[in-house]
Amino acid sequence: MKDRIELFIEQNCNTCDSVLGRLLAYAHDRGVELHVYNREHDRILFERRQVFICPATFVNERLVFYGDIRRDVMDRYLGQVPSDEDHTGVV
Repeated sequence: MKDRIELFIEQNCNTCDSVLGRLLAYAHDRGVELHVYNREHDRILFERRQVFICPATFVNERLVFYGDIRRDVMDRYLGQVPSDEDHTGVV
């Protein structure tokens, strides 16, 4: 099964915009599926997943982050080894 990242965002949220930009690049680099859900358009899914704070990032249906994200933590949840060139810890 291919790994999947889900990002729950809302409008007028600077952190949401920042995380979305970094996750788009991360998912592309790692070959991971990224699905983005917006509170305005995906209310039922927000309720079903009990997302109250944005951004919320799930990896393989498990809540991993509220707010900002870290590359090293994301790599661990995806079982990926970070490259030697990556020392930032932030996606």
